Amino acid sequence: MATKYSDVSVLQTMTTKIATGVNINVCSAQPANYAGISAVSLASVTVTSGDWTASTTGSGATIEAVLTAASKSGISVTASGTAIYLTVDDGTTLLEGTTITSQAITSGGTTTIGSWTVTVTQPI
Repeated sequence: MATKYSDVSVLQTMTTKIATGVNINVCSAQPANYAGISAVSLASVTVTSGDWTASTTGSGATIEAVLTAASKSGISVTASGTAIYLTVDDGTTLLEGTTITSQAITSGGTTTIGSWTVTVTQPI
């Protein structure tokens, strides 16, 4: 039986686009779009291309494109709340979002974002 297939370059296109992100926001909820980030952002950190590492794993029908974000510490918290979500944006577009372990953070303090990955797999 034939399976669905995408060349690794197709999978890498998604991770390459996410790696154009310049801001990671720690949020109290999932925003609907880029404009919504400001309403739920508790902390934000600027990132550069050096904060992203791209790789591939597997082969054939099990290949994956993986993008790893470096950990960031000492991020200034600008609003108190419970952090549950991270967003990546390029200054105009919400590129990626992911849930995180719930953590209460307080304005005026600092927070840390551990290293995390985005994995794009072959279509099923």
